[in-house]
Amino acid sequence: MSPDADAKADIINAGIDLQETTLARTRTPEKKLAPAAATAAKENPTVKPRWHILGWEFEFCSLVDEIARLQKVVAGQQMKRYRITQVQWVALVYLSRSDGMRQVDLQVELGITRGGCTHLVNRLQKAGWIDCRPDGQDGRVNRLFITASAKRVLGKIQIVSEHIHRVIFQNTSEAEGIVAMETMYQVRDRLLGLNGGGILE
Repeated sequence: MSPDADAKADIINAGIDLQETTLARTRTPEKKLAPAAATAAKENPTVKPRWHILGWEFEFCSLVDEIARLQKVVAGQQMKRYRITQVQWVALVYLSRSDGMRQVDLQVELGITRGGCTHLVNRLQKAGWIDCRPDGQDGRVNRLFITASAKRVLGKIQIVSEHIHRVIFQNTSEAEGIVAMETMYQVRDRLLGLNGGGILE
């Protein structure tokens, strides 16, 4: 049986119903009131949405952070059956996008300490998921390469990820998703422009 088939079988056999279980445990009830509050504010100016104190911009950024956090929580719960931790599978995803990445770059991407990254790399090597090789031009630099075993794990991660996305985006159209992404790309690009510590104007 292929890795994809194994992952699909695992999902079915485990009786996963993300819509009714995992998502129900992690959602924040008051967030559901936001659209209704916005509608009420339009119909009755005296009724203000709950984000009026700090502004919709603050709420937008907070919501992006919460979505990212909840997605990691949900995915981490589903990946436990493969005996891989959240930081491990996130690291593998980064490495799959840039095979041969420097260890220091992985550290920056994950936002962890040098010691924490060294420990993580050692665990990934012990599991047989990465090879650590010295850089061809600078022997002091380690480069990380994913193995065939890691690629099989990544295949399972992809199946789980696709299943989660089908659930959380089931009532969202492609057009709505594209509009949301365009807004987020604009915000990201402006933040990158401020990354040098420039003065906010």
